[in-house]
Amino acid sequence: MNLYVGLNGTKYVNQIVNSQSTNAQTLVTVIKPENLSGGQNFNSYMGFGFPLKKTKATLDLNANVSLGKNPAKINDILNEAKTQGFNVGGRLSLTPVDWLTFYGNANFGVTNTEFSISSIRNQFINNNLGVS
Repeated sequence: MNLYVGLNGTKYVNQIVNSQSTNAQTLVTVIKPENLSGGQNFNSYMGFGFPLKKTKATLDLNANVSLGKNPAKINDILNEAKTQGFNVGGRLSLTPVDWLTFYGNANFGVTNTEFSISSIRNQFINNNLGVS
């Protein structure tokens, strides 16, 4: 059996972000890099693995939560994007003989991003099911 747990975080001071401005008449958007202070990201994860049948099959389960706040200017107005991400996954390992192992993976995740200047820009992304 195995268990792993982790937590990490980053606080930004003077980070490079992509600020954007849109001309109302032409609808042309210009994106430029800019140094802004502020922003932070936090991530936590855990996983657990155990044998289903000794030396022949194992199952690993994992989960991840991420939170972030990042600044950027949109039409010279400071915007703070808040992001929340949630992911779960699993891996099945099958070893029919000592020299051959098959792996099957499945992951599911969702991400929600909210913008402080306008809720019309908010995004909810369902990463669906990824299988390999």
